[in-house]
Amino acid sequence: MKLSELDYVLPPDLIAQRPAERRDDSRLLVYDRDSGTVRHRRFSELPEELEPDELVVVNDTRVIPARIRIERPRGEVLLLERVGRDGLWEGLARPTRRLRAGRCYGPVELVEHLGGGRWLLRLDGEPAGEMPVPPYITEEPADPERYQTVYAEAEGSAAAPTAGLHFTPELLSQLEVERVTLHVGLDTFRPVVAEELERHELHSERYEVEAAAWERIRAAPRVLAVGTTTVRVLESLARGAPLSGRTDLFIRPGFEFRRVDSLLTNFHLPRSTLLALVMAFCGVEETRRLYRLAIDERYRFYSFGDAMLAGGEMTFRVTATDGAARAGVLTTSHGDVPTPAFMPVGTKATVKAVDPDELGALGAAIVLGNSYHLHFRPGPDLIAELGGLHRFMAWDGPILTDSGGFQVFSLRHTILAVGDEGVTFRSVYDGESASFTPESVAQIQARLASDVAMCLDAVPPADAPRPALAEAVRLTTLWAARQRSAARAPGQLLFGIAQGGTDIELRTRSLEEITALDFDGYALGGLAIGEERDLMFDTVGWAAPLLPDDRARYFMGIGDPEGVLEVIERGIDMFDCVLPTRLGRTGSALTWDGRLNLKNARYLRDPAPLQEGCSCPACARFSRAYIRHLVNQQELLGHRLLSLHNLRFLLELTAGARAAIERGGFAAYKQEALARLRTPREDEALRAT
Repeated sequence: MKLSELDYVLPPDLIAQRPAERRDDSRLLVYDRDSGTVRHRRFSELPEELEPDELVVVNDTRVIPARIRIERPRGEVLLLERVGRDGLWEGLARPTRRLRAGRCYGPVELVEHLGGGRWLLRLDGEPAGEMPVPPYITEEPADPERYQTVYAEAEGSAAAPTAGLHFTPELLSQLEVERVTLHVGLDTFRPVVAEELERHELHSERYEVEAAAWERIRAAPRVLAVGTTTVRVLESLARGAPLSGRTDLFIRPGFEFRRVDSLLTNFHLPRSTLLALVMAFCGVEETRRLYRLAIDERYRFYSFGDAMLAGGEMTFRVTATDGAARAGVLTTSHGDVPTPAFMPVGTKATVKAVDPDELGALGAAIVLGNSYHLHFRPGPDLIAELGGLHRFMAWDGPILTDSGGFQVFSLRHTILAVGDEGVTFRSVYDGESASFTPESVAQIQARLASDVAMCLDAVPPADAPRPALAEAVRLTTLWAARQRSAARAPGQLLFGIAQGGTDIELRTRSLEEITALDFDGYALGGLAIGEERDLMFDTVGWAAPLLPDDRARYFMGIGDPEGVLEVIERGIDMFDCVLPTRLGRTGSALTWDGRLNLKNARYLRDPAPLQEGCSCPACARFSRAYIRHLVNQQELLGHRLLSLHNLRFLLELTAGARAAIERGGFAAYKQEALARLRTPREDEALRAT
């Protein structure tokens, strides 16, 4: 993540110079991560915003009077942390260039210069300086206790955990509260200077948590962390850290939160690690939006300023952008999915010829299952009886299930009737009449217990006349509204689908209608089905930005390398295709030299792997000559090895795109990749039927 992504412009008059007259009379911006809605309240109303079973966790550190003025030269010493007996401390001292080790300045003896303005020093007696308010506060507090929380006990911080400054004893008495301790040190004062956030070094800070407190926190149904320091303690413990020690946990976009469900925080400085933490919790783009809104609404910023409460389940967050391309994280009941994400297609509860453990080893984070086929064979009731789709296919990662709409409409010769109620068709398995309605496909997917369910949609062919496109848009919206109200499996997300082909007016209408229904994510359907390819990409280019920034964007049915890069560039987060395994079954490999047709005689004596440097099972052990032999003799191992290789190729291509977006170099990555691929364009992407 680039440092510039942590920038914003704050009018100086919004920097709070003094606290609110009454602590809990500060303003509170309440943000729901699930819906994206914002409410403006007073801090005294906080209890009304919390869930009944929510445990509030505070940092009870107490700020020491750490700022000591010195003369000759005129400057100051800021005590950071006691480092031993005999009055030894670590601190900041200025002006560093005029100070000398071994000399005394008032009650302070400088022992050793540690670099970067830091000193090892010896203090005569106990700290008895001024309250170390931050430099952007130009007025000394009339009451130094206003820079302490009302629950401060464990002395040792060089700065206050300012999110807690808003609490009063009366307000605390209305809440379920638990305490942790982290002594705030150097990094509160040290801005990020590295151009890439990942290169910033975070100094460790001391923390301590009672065993009984951690047991209560760990068992709580929901946890509200008061302040970024509390978050760092809880997430350190959630990762196996001991109950006391030091933590240098650096929380930045892309971080997986394991114990914190809600965050209470102040508005932080630009280019700070604290702002990076908020972006990790709320999403990069959403944090920017919230800060712009707070500025427009004239909230007060920084230590003595107002507060923000971020809660609700967040299904998707953007962690980095590069042009329209996005990196993000989709949160599901079975784990997080880093995006952009290619989803291998497991149509009938299996990615053909590939073991689930192999899928995970190849880098797959999510797979797709098909409701149409699983409905008929073996049936959702049997799968539910055996523990749901995850247990049935032995895949413990996230699963997205298609509604079956694409399959019905691609098998047009089987359709008997289409209307407001749904679609009636003949099963491809036995020819018997069957119907899909929004309610029935919702029930099927609930029984399968997938992590992401798709709405039933009407999919006209690429050459459909405009009236047919318009009718498909109407039906898709009608059905989506009904499925939105249908029961789902616990924790199951629901994605809406927009239709309209490449028609600007109709697809725009569909996007507006579907997004108004407020789904967990959105898909662009009715593309990659035979339309002209450049027109398809143009459609994605203008349609994707019309989808909400804070929801995942899914392009249904693309998987060739060029197509993957093109849709990522236009802001797509997820995509699926049968292409890698279908090519494997027909004897072809995806490589940086284009597609290899292993049936070709040119590979008869070729000792090279399919792709130099590839670590997939095919490339790690076997030659092109051997795989050609397997393919031509119709040995199943040949098809399996090619499928494994093709999946690895697409998954690594997608992972590389994510890394490029995160470092701000996607355009160069795409250009280099396409130059290497030298792959002829696909006429169309393949979809499972």
